[in-house]
Amino acid sequence: MVLVDGQILFRESLASLLAGEEDFEVAAQYEAAEQAAGTVRTREVDVIIASSEAARILVKSMRHSGALAKLLEITESPDVHDALLAMRRGASGVIAQNTPADSLAMAVRAVASGSVWYDHKVIQALAEAWLAPGRNSRLYYSDREEQVLEGICDGLTNRTIAAKAGLTEGIVKATVRQLLRRAGAKTRSQLVGSLLSRGDPPPSVRAAASPGRWPWRDRTGSE
Repeated sequence: MVLVDGQILFRESLASLLAGEEDFEVAAQYEAAEQAAGTVRTREVDVIIASSEAARILVKSMRHSGALAKLLEITESPDVHDALLAMRRGASGVIAQNTPADSLAMAVRAVASGSVWYDHKVIQALAEAWLAPGRNSRLYYSDREEQVLEGICDGLTNRTIAAKAGLTEGIVKATVRQLLRRAGAKTRSQLVGSLLSRGDPPPSVRAAASPGRWPWRDRTGSE
């Protein structure tokens, strides 16, 4: 396995814990994801244990190179938003930094075997967020979707949203289609209206409810 975390003391402590397991081998440790990317591409690695920040970068590199290693993300706390984004990125597991050694070992074995493992604190936090009245819809939108929603609320075209967010126009169009489909809406105003009708819409959509913040000529679909 490979460890990737910017905190050297934590990384070395983690390596020490894992070294106590007979069936584990820590092949390498890295401070940054960019350093680990080469190893993941050129060596056979079963599991990568990485901080959430490093994992975001590694996922892109792994997809590009076709690496088959499983990714286990370590978070400082069981943050629901980060856990959901980790799932969407394709992480095989999410655990908290203060996870006991025996649970850490079980998580690594589960992920290595192709199973999914989420820290019980993460699962509890997800359950509480899901069951809470007027649950926070921000949990269900990625950073990219938030950027596109903000652009929609400002009445921007796909081309302008793409330029502002540093994305391609094709990606923006695909994101708009996905947002419309999820909301069951045909137009952008229907999309925003649907999100506003929920208990706690994303910040960008909530801002659209302010006076004077409905500037667009409505469009259908992802145009």
